[in-house]
Amino acid sequence: MATARVIPREELAQTIDFLYDGSTLTVSPQGVKIATGEQVNFSNSSSSTASISISFKANAPGQAMFGTTTSITVAPGATVSLTAANANCSVNYTVSVNGTNVGGPYSIQAGTGPIYVQVLYTAGQGDSSPDPVALPVAGTLEMVCLDPHAYNVGWNTQPFSTPLNLTAQTGNAAHTANVTAGTYTYTLTLKTTPLLGIGGGKVIIQA
Repeated sequence: MATARVIPREELAQTIDFLYDGSTLTVSPQGVKIATGEQVNFSNSSSSTASISISFKANAPGQAMFGTTTSITVAPGATVSLTAANANCSVNYTVSVNGTNVGGPYSIQAGTGPIYVQVLYTAGQGDSSPDPVALPVAGTLEMVCLDPHAYNVGWNTQPFSTPLNLTAQTGNAAHTANVTAGTYTYTLTLKTTPLLGIGGGKVIIQA
């Protein structure tokens, strides 16, 4: 009886390339979607003039993508690899050189995400955090409220296939970006009378 040939499983990996020329940072791709549990390789070009520091931002109330790792440093010509959690999650990150921010936020989504934006009404102002927020093309975003108010969400261009027009403490859902890469601005207005304009922010959709 013939024995079936066993083909080794090809491990999943996504590489993100960085090049810093002394003044400008190039990142490719800027927004990525990966499978849960997939490895991400952060590769700093040998042509870069300096080491880069990558800081991963919290995504409350979601799970941390890379566990307790909140930052890494990658020397020119080196690669640092991290493995995403075996769970749907998202992260934004920024890049700095010698303590100076040179780029970001950039985005990684594992599985269905989403990236979260928290809204809080304080001293007459509706604060959105993070602002700006980034997600990949066809990525997902969910707004959540940390206060008892409800807010109308208005857009310069609606970027989601199921429109995100309202956020409150309950009944929120993840929305999928169905547009091309770009920056989309929104305003927040209290749903109850008086309809006060109290803030807003930016959503950056990346490829």
